[in-house]
Amino acid sequence: ISYSGLEDLKSYKIGTMRGNKVTEEFDSASYLKKEPANKLEINIKKLLAGRIDLFVESRFVAQDMINSNFAQDKDKIEIIEPALKTNTLHIGISKKIADAKKIQQDLDAGLQAIKEDGKMDEILKSHGF
Repeated sequence: ISYSGLEDLKSYKIGTMRGNKVTEEFDSASYLKKEPANKLEINIKKLLAGRIDLFVESRFVAQDMINSNFAQDKDKIEIIEPALKTNTLHIGISKKIADAKKIQQDLDAGLQAIKEDGKMDEILKSHGF
């Protein structure tokens, strides 16, 4: 499955999660065939059984669930690009902690270093990402 916009997905059955918001455009796209489920595991089982064509979920959440609970089937599931939405993650550090600013700077520098030397990719790959 490849797509460049939501219109390209209108012929597919798409598994969604009840209560999850994806994007305003996706959520309001009444022309899409969306099939809600209560759990990600259900969407993965429906995908593997051919009852849906794809499902919408955070890449890392889906990959972790696949690696943990569906490892025997991971070669049957492909994550497609582009992402519908890209989210950022943030780490909060209490200002009450001594040297909070230094901790933040050290964390930023450490993350940058492992990105640059390839260690981040190694870590992600070792966990199936």
